[in-house]
Amino acid sequence: MLNIKQILYWVLLLIIGLFLSIVASEIIAGRYLKKTRLVEKLKYIEDNLGRYHQPNIGCPDDYLGWGHKPGREDRLITSEFDVVYSTNSKGLRDKEINFEKPREEFRILALGESNVFGVGINYGQRFTEVIEKVLNNVEVINMGVQGFGMDQSFLQLQRDGFRFKPDLVILFILIEDFLERCKYFIKGNTFKPRFVLNEDKNELILQDVNFV
Repeated sequence: MLNIKQILYWVLLLIIGLFLSIVASEIIAGRYLKKTRLVEKLKYIEDNLGRYHQPNIGCPDDYLGWGHKPGREDRLITSEFDVVYSTNSKGLRDKEINFEKPREEFRILALGESNVFGVGINYGQRFTEVIEKVLNNVEVINMGVQGFGMDQSFLQLQRDGFRFKPDLVILFILIEDFLERCKYFIKGNTFKPRFVLNEDKNELILQDVNFV
């Protein structure tokens, strides 16, 4: 018959054995998981090697500087996301929309740059689509364009936006650059419109730019 010391001895051995087995399992599992993730990453790189590019949906626009090609679909793959961008017949990253608005519908225009466009976000998950899902009979038209300044969004609203007969227009100023871009008429190798003060410095006028 085992005495108390022997019982404590075997219990201690059992505890130590369980501890060592747990530690060993964690090490083996960790190494396996790390190896598995490495294999997955290597496979992803192999499958997508050479496919990293900017989406080819942009095009020059004589009035706005640039915009989106109508009816275009392209894929953008980075280390952070894999997203398909598609445009409707009016060059917007949105569903097909008629200029004529149904009477029972409340229509909102969302204007802005990359954050409104939804870089890295799948269609249906942007805030403009979320609003539509939450509110009944509300349509939010996403007119965001990557790299736009506030001046370009204003001209976009003037030329295209009002054709949709919106009930509400929201210009999203989410980054400081959105305002800073108004100072320039060249972005990269592309010309963009710019407003300047007239000679009397009491009125903003659109500066004429020869686009090439």
